[in-house]
Amino acid sequence: MASLTVFALLLGPASITGLQKPEFVGCYKANGDRPMPQFLASYRTKEYLKEWNQDEFDAVVRNCAAETEKHGFLYFGVQFWGECWSGPRAHLTYDDYGKTEKDSECKKYHVGGDFEIAVYRLLGAEDECSNSTYKVLDTADRLETHKTESPKCDTQMGGWYRFQSEAGDVIATSCPPMSHCGTYITGWMKGGLPYDVIDKSVEREACFHKSDENCCLEKRTIKARNCGKFFVFKLENAPLCGRYCGHYIEQAMHEEDPKSIA
Repeated sequence: MASLTVFALLLGPASITGLQKPEFVGCYKANGDRPMPQFLASYRTKEYLKEWNQDEFDAVVRNCAAETEKHGFLYFGVQFWGECWSGPRAHLTYDDYGKTEKDSECKKYHVGGDFEIAVYRLLGAEDECSNSTYKVLDTADRLETHKTESPKCDTQMGGWYRFQSEAGDVIATSCPPMSHCGTYITGWMKGGLPYDVIDKSVEREACFHKSDENCCLEKRTIKARNCGKFFVFKLENAPLCGRYCGHYIEQAMHEEDPKSIA
């Protein structure tokens, strides 16, 4: 069997240009039902943990990320030091059995062991699913139900954003009334959230409600990305004194503890 060093050479930095970067999410419990049910590959070539080094573990993660992207999946896990697991719903089921509480090889080396899986997510073409890339919109006056007292304007927007906390989970997906969410001209997204698209961002149309007769009198082209248990949005400057409104999703979506993200 080829050594892991050979795998690292085959999928080294020069040959994986353009692939999405993986980001460590945390260590989670795994049992016989497997929260990530689809076996993708094994890069395990050594029998004992003490025989491995960190460069070899890093190569396993790199190889597994490439295989995950090839299948169009979003999250993947490394178990038993060199096994690669994922699946079409892995981004929703990876935490079914909770986080690992004990100190372990997973927490030390970021590879899983026995009944424990090291979970990663792919970050997207622009690293948009990384919390070091997106900016957070979290003020209560941005929520679509908040009545405006003093208007604020999204005239200096640019890049990826995530709605959180009192601002809601996502951008509003239906037309909010005027004079809400901290502005007079309320912004929302047409086309719905991309629940079924997990391997890339999608273009959407942002509308701005500035007339009682027309909920989409002003428009902007934006992007939306499904990052598993949360969404991010690439927004640009709103027209006039418009503002993007937030909304709470009816379907509960809870992200992992941000402290677990490397």
